[in-house]
Amino acid sequence: DVYSPINIGFVSKSYNGFPEMQEKVDSTDEYRLMSAHNDYVPAFPEQGYSYSSPYEQRVLMSIGYNFARSKARMFTHAEFCGNLYSRLFELDKKEQKALNKIVKSAKSKDPDRLIAAREIENYLKTTYVTRLNLGDVTENLEFINGTKIGSDIGIVKMYMNVYKALGYKCNLLMTCGRDYMYFDKSFNTYNQLNDYLLYFPEFKLYMSPLYFSSRLGFPDNMIYAQDALLIKETTILGETSFVPDYTTIEKPDYTASADSVFQVLTISPDCKTAKLKCHRSLTGHKGSYIQGFYPFMEDEEKEEMLKEYFDYGHVYFNPDSAVVEDTSKNVIGIKPFIIDANLNGSNLLSQADDHVVVLVGELIGPQAELYDSVKRTLPIDHGYGCQYIRKLHIVIPDGYTVENASDFDIDIKLQNAAGKPTAWFVSKQRLEGNTFMIDIDESYTEIKYELADYEQFRTVVNAAANFNKIKLILKKS
Repeated sequence: DVYSPINIGFVSKSYNGFPEMQEKVDSTDEYRLMSAHNDYVPAFPEQGYSYSSPYEQRVLMSIGYNFARSKARMFTHAEFCGNLYSRLFELDKKEQKALNKIVKSAKSKDPDRLIAAREIENYLKTTYVTRLNLGDVTENLEFINGTKIGSDIGIVKMYMNVYKALGYKCNLLMTCGRDYMYFDKSFNTYNQLNDYLLYFPEFKLYMSPLYFSSRLGFPDNMIYAQDALLIKETTILGETSFVPDYTTIEKPDYTASADSVFQVLTISPDCKTAKLKCHRSLTGHKGSYIQGFYPFMEDEEKEEMLKEYFDYGHVYFNPDSAVVEDTSKNVIGIKPFIIDANLNGSNLLSQADDHVVVLVGELIGPQAELYDSVKRTLPIDHGYGCQYIRKLHIVIPDGYTVENASDFDIDIKLQNAAGKPTAWFVSKQRLEGNTFMIDIDESYTEIKYELADYEQFRTVVNAAANFNKIKLILKKS
């Protein structure tokens, strides 16, 4: 039950089976009542690779009318856009002076406009932070430049004005994350305008200005495939303002976010020790979560992070053996995050009579497993499309042969209705001289998979976990 004064009218919309709110006006004309009743609201059991929130019963409500003023609808997307232009772009002299200083410091000298745009973002994200939402003062560019702190809208205002001053066109979009609900453009309310997003038409790329770890081209991944309010700039009779439109946020190609590992395991002639040389490269979303924070980490934190990235089961990792490529702030989002390390892989070996067992499966690291204890009821949300590339080279000592090479030939695919693969785990092996080579490609091209695809999806996910358990058997000739 929602009570309001007689002059205030609410609007509402129900989702996922919750009853629509019904309005009653008190006979004495003193108040309005919006109400709904439901005897039972089912809970969702936790299910991997999914978010239950978009499927939960809910009702969105907003003040829609002030009948004491007029019968015009209030708090529409058009009204939101109309009020926003002046807040973002009408600067007083002190703000303009502060903006000029920010622009001068943020400006990149790189002639490549995309690299320059990313360097500008790197500067802004490592210099200014979002911590305060205290009204007009924290939206003021003079305050933001002086304190390096601003409100959400204040930081967005800074980004848009800086890029505009440097000759970039960027559009403002607003939406909400898929982990909350799917954006409903048919219901005008502010409830879903939670996330700010900038779109650069020149590059066809998105930016999340308020997410420190994200970079241009790789915004908060929860906004992919969402509808969004597109706030368009228009000029009529010399007056510039914003008007509402709608768009769908496109996802990047799955190959843009890759975790690639190349490893060489060299077994000693007596098969008692082994050395592992590892090269790991992280791009896109795979790299952004660590790349943005790494330059600011303490040495102890860096060591713990490296241990996590080289958690290959029985392999022993010495942080002193790891070399991280250039991690200066100006490469974040521009270059991959690369680590090279030398590890002790002796514990991967065990001997039995004339056989040597090598825990090769562990070289891909711990893997997610998808085994259900409850009936699956929700479709899959993978977060973002991505690719895992693993190239494993095992240098075998003279006098030994591979006994179970075919165990490493795996081909598991999820195909859509058109027969096109959209997720797969493919492993291929070959022997070149005394080197046993395994090439693995585990890829997820989509963000969302239908419930009907779940069994195939689970098979792909579990294929990686099953590979993790495979052992290479070497037999003495």
